[in-house]
Amino acid sequence: MDEMRALVYSEVFMNIEKYITENLYLDSGYLNMELILSTPYPFIFLPAARGTGKTYGALSYYLKNDKKMMLLRRRQNEADLQLSHDSSSFLEPAEDAGISYWIQKQKRTGLLYKEGSEDWSAFIAALATFATVRGAFNFAQVTDIFLMNLSQKHTYRK
Repeated sequence: MDEMRALVYSEVFMNIEKYITENLYLDSGYLNMELILSTPYPFIFLPAARGTGKTYGALSYYLKNDKKMMLLRRRQNEADLQLSHDSSSFLEPAEDAGISYWIQKQKRTGLLYKEGSEDWSAFIAALATFATVRGAFNFAQVTDIFLMNLSQKHTYRK
């Protein structure tokens, strides 16, 4: 295990300059999600300011490249917004790419389908709901998981 970890760390450090120097940001000012998602790393954490294109870039990338993804939100009320066509984060990237879609709601989760396709493109749920999903859904088809987690103001006990 330590050897594997050392190999991953060495691969990251040997190639990190490539990912930093290659257009990490697009001319539009948004993050280059295609470059970021093409890295060989199994986990990518993007701590970045609001409005830098993390969500837009990722969803646009998945819609354009026909990759199956899972969009998880922290709370059910946040996931419910994603399950509504008019308030979904998919709306703007889909419109910009000329892609029409519809969402099939299934209790507290949903599947996003691109118009004209019989196969789903995205599974949408809240993190807690995902932990309780049972049934015939084949998660092996999911290529990537995108967790949208808006930071909240926290108060701590002394």
